[in-house]
Amino acid sequence: MKNPKKHTGEASLNWKLKDYQNHKEEAPARINENPGDTEGELMSDEEIEDWFLESLEVLKILKEEDREVFLKVHKGFVLDLEYLLSLGRIDQEVVEQVKDLEIFKF
Repeated sequence: MKNPKKHTGEASLNWKLKDYQNHKEEAPARINENPGDTEGELMSDEEIEDWFLESLEVLKILKEEDREVFLKVHKGFVLDLEYLLSLGRIDQEVVEQVKDLEIFKF
């Protein structure tokens, strides 16, 4: 994930510059340049796909290492996906599939 310390069970792709400042985190350059926009709005389709696949890999590892952290990060991941859905950037089916924790069993 781009910034793992942000993944505390809350969405982060909907953060604007003021949210990064409130969380005392460094904002990505493009957020500094577009303070009224969010990462979810500014990401390309390719970046969303890469973020999604990378997030799934991190979640698979976390599930094996620490279930409590996995559940917290999963919650934030789902919230980010719901935000992307609200922007029309992903399909409802993707969100529903990822909500099902069974996909992380192997």
